[in-house]
Amino acid sequence: MMKSKDQVLDVNGEILREGDPVILLNAPDELLSDLPSEDRADIKAQVGKAMLVQSFNEHGHVELEFKSEDEMMHFIWVKPLCLRKST
Repeated sequence: MMKSKDQVLDVNGEILREGDPVILLNAPDELLSDLPSEDRADIKAQVGKAMLVQSFNEHGHVELEFKSEDEMMHFIWVKPLCLRKST
């Protein structure tokens, strides 16, 4: 949910900024579709885990990055409603 051009809000209406810790609440089908099964599994394994906001795109999606168990780096773009700001 976008409050203004410069504000991206999480599921609770908290403003997200680059560097903020967030919890990935779910991995929606639109994120997972057309990905290899290994990538889908790696992303699903991040649900409930904290990650840092890397950046935002013009559509208000949030970029996250993480390393999978096999040390592969992953970059994903998610809707802010899939995130909860963490402390």
